[in-house]
Amino acid sequence: MRLFLLFFACVAIESLLAASPSFEASVAPYLKKNCAMCHNTRRQEGGVNLLQFKTAADLVAQRSVLETVLHKIETGEMPPAPLPKPPAIQSKQVVQWLEKHFEALDRNSKPDPGRVTARRLNRMEYNNTIRDLLAIEFKPADDFPADDSGYGFDNIGDVLSLSPVLMEKYLNAAEQIARKAINTEPLPKPAKVSFGAGRMKGRHANFLEITHNFPSAGNYEVQGFVTGAKAGGPEWKTSLRFLLDATSPVEIETIMGTDRPRNATRKLFVAIPGIHNVRVEFDAALIPNAADEVNDKTINQFQMLMDRIEVRGPYEPVRTIPESQKRLLVCRESDPGCARLLLAKLARRAWRRPLAATELDALMKIVDVARKAGDSFEQSIQAAMQAVLVSPHFLFRIEKSSGKLDADGLELLTDLDLASRLSYFLWSSMPDETLLNLAEKNLLRRPGALEAQVRRMIADPKADALSDGFAAQWLEFRNLDLVKPDPDRFPSWNPQLKNAMQEETRRFFLDLARGNGSILDMIDAKYTYLNETLARHYGIDGVSGNEFRKVVLPDARRGGILSMASVLTVSSYATRTSPVLRGKWVLENVLNAPPPPPPPDVQLLDEKTIGTRMSMREQLKLHRSNATCASCHARMDVLGFGLENYDAIGAWRTKDGNFDLDASGTFPSGESFSGPEQLKKLLAANPKPFADCFAEKLMTFALGRGVERSDRRSMAAIVKTAAAQQFRMQAFIVEIVKSAPFQKRRPEAPKS
Repeated sequence: MRLFLLFFACVAIESLLAASPSFEASVAPYLKKNCAMCHNTRRQEGGVNLLQFKTAADLVAQRSVLETVLHKIETGEMPPAPLPKPPAIQSKQVVQWLEKHFEALDRNSKPDPGRVTARRLNRMEYNNTIRDLLAIEFKPADDFPADDSGYGFDNIGDVLSLSPVLMEKYLNAAEQIARKAINTEPLPKPAKVSFGAGRMKGRHANFLEITHNFPSAGNYEVQGFVTGAKAGGPEWKTSLRFLLDATSPVEIETIMGTDRPRNATRKLFVAIPGIHNVRVEFDAALIPNAADEVNDKTINQFQMLMDRIEVRGPYEPVRTIPESQKRLLVCRESDPGCARLLLAKLARRAWRRPLAATELDALMKIVDVARKAGDSFEQSIQAAMQAVLVSPHFLFRIEKSSGKLDADGLELLTDLDLASRLSYFLWSSMPDETLLNLAEKNLLRRPGALEAQVRRMIADPKADALSDGFAAQWLEFRNLDLVKPDPDRFPSWNPQLKNAMQEETRRFFLDLARGNGSILDMIDAKYTYLNETLARHYGIDGVSGNEFRKVVLPDARRGGILSMASVLTVSSYATRTSPVLRGKWVLENVLNAPPPPPPPDVQLLDEKTIGTRMSMREQLKLHRSNATCASCHARMDVLGFGLENYDAIGAWRTKDGNFDLDASGTFPSGESFSGPEQLKKLLAANPKPFADCFAEKLMTFALGRGVERSDRRSMAAIVKTAAAQQFRMQAFIVEIVKSAPFQKRRPEAPKS
């Protein structure tokens, strides 16, 4: 029956298309006149023969070919220069006909929301889930192997494999997490740890600053030692200042000299175990060159120096109960059924669903075995917790069959699975209690319920993950951690500048998400987020301090992602800019039109001549003289040239080595621009390609799979609805969450 219906649908579509006289009257002649000289039976450029399309019915079997043709006609890439362009009205008629009938194909085809492979939590999702499950600041997944990526993201189910090495990491992580969540460790004995200045980077004469992991709450001693010529001379008094975590300093006066110990000791109580900063210093005014950095060559130039710090303790250690333990152990061992209650509560949240009685019985067996082996009540709960954390129900998001089919025969996700899709989309973490309660009561599909949850969750600080997970990969600013610009050519590059670049893009995206701004601001905004470091890099006055703030830009040089240093740096080489890389970046991440991969024998540019004997533009002009290269570079290079006013780390410039910069260009469609300001305006004037791109990237991230042809009907509806709301970001998010691909899945094929 299903095959008959599919055959009937195909016949109906072919009849619908064949009934239209316009294909034979306008599309076929257009292709024959303007395209067939390169795409015919004998000469099949790109493996394409457009003469095979004689009737409208031929589109059904070879749709992808005509979709490519449609895109190239829209952008003016076909026919390529220097061939004459057909009249614009003819091209428009062909585009409209193809778009109309592709819509008919989608409208009359059976919807298919696809199926998502059981998805392993990636590293970010694992860390965030542990944080929200147990309220501990611990990121065990930072030690896991890097996640593979697909479609530009590392949360794609098909590529998230589970290796033996990763399984071993999971076992070790579960043990560490259980110990941190429930403190059963024996109280530590006093110990002495010495921190010598040695080759400490950034060392100064008058202070030492170290970090120390205090193993428990309790009393400690911190001792600071001074060395140097003045410290060993006649007796004299000075004070050493002790600071713990930059709190108010405690000054201790000491007498120094030949027969004096030249040190001082501070006794302190540490209330919260863990890593703390400790600093010991003396007055910089005591020596003339205290501000200079100390190294092996200059050490003898200083009259006195902070030499080392010793930390001793703990004395009278105090057992602390972490917040996670208070949340987990809500009843006492003597309370009837306490262990069962605790594990049911923990596993329900960890597995993101209620437990079956048999599952809870299995966890209780672990508790019983641990108690019989002599473990305490807390230790037995730790053992069961480890089992919860290494279970596939925690490590994977496995969507169960709901058994509910809609009118099209598509399976609705359970409310519990829908809640997990939503939370891992917006938070890269587990559902919270509010979302989980709604799902358990099957209330998520009430009118307005999902939209209300989306608005609530975006306002939550956990939605920062939408920028750290989605935007950081889509816009590639996460890759800044991997780039290493040439320090000789770009001496201003340093970790502070890199972090500021990432933070600008991160805050800009979150501002649009939480403020429900238009995504078109990502093309050409009048504002950005800056601190002093980045403002100085951009040449913008009036911004001081390390704190980021929203800044109205003084001109159109900056504004939008294309002029952000993060994007400009990751799309450059270590020594120079690359119009090719930048053009490719724009095509892939803004216009949703990625170019094909370069041929294996592509000729490289002559690096030695760039900026000296020949400009970058001249080099690429020679490169495009090769017909094989010209077709791809015609649109890619022009986009990159529009961004040439920014150097390889995003600073403004007007020269390319010895040559004046020419940041002008003309698209294959005939539109011209000069400089990044005009380029951004041209891109913003035609918002649909960017809206399509943003919707597809966001849907890919939300689903954990690539967007397929069967999703196009849903994608078109999402963009259309968002366009009616001025392309506001939350409109895209809400419509994705309400869409069939997000809420439904293809039923599992019956087993033979």
